[in-house]
Amino acid sequence: MKLMTKKQAKFFLSIVLVLIVVLFSIFNMETITVNFLFAKLQVPLIILIIVTFILGAIASYLFSFSNKKEDKESVPTSKNKNTSENK
Repeated sequence: MKLMTKKQAKFFLSIVLVLIVVLFSIFNMETITVNFLFAKLQVPLIILIIVTFILGAIASYLFSFSNKKEDKESVPTSKNKNTSENK
């Protein structure tokens, strides 16, 4: 019996993932009230979860980008490094 190819495995995992997302969406359709400073919104729970996830992903990306920039600036780029090993 031949095992699945990579393409078939990716397709199968994609189908499983889509089914999980659909089921998760169906079970989280109740409307909730979100209180902001001066406003109240009623939104489906799944929308709130998705928006929160996207905002968290954006914040994570921005923080990782700023950390990489700081790391590059702190690394010395001198071509003539004088160390005790080179003497």
